[in-house]
Amino acid sequence: MDAPLTALGRPTRSARPIRVMIVDDSAVVRGLVARWIEEESGLEVVARHANGRLAVEDVARSAPDIVLLDI
Repeated sequence: MDAPLTALGRPTRSARPIRVMIVDDSAVVRGLVARWIEEESGLEVVARHANGRLAVEDVARSAPDIVLLDI
């Protein structure tokens, strides 16, 4: 069964927000992306890291649903 949608075609807010980890070597990019994500209802930034090693070490603690990273 599909999740109900709002009038704009977005999924309705669930009881728990989608948890996002941001990984980028640029502090400026991490900050911008975090602000964009936090402006969206239903999304929550749970961690920000400067490199993949730090992200891997933290993934069990922060338990993100999504890891957003640059290549």
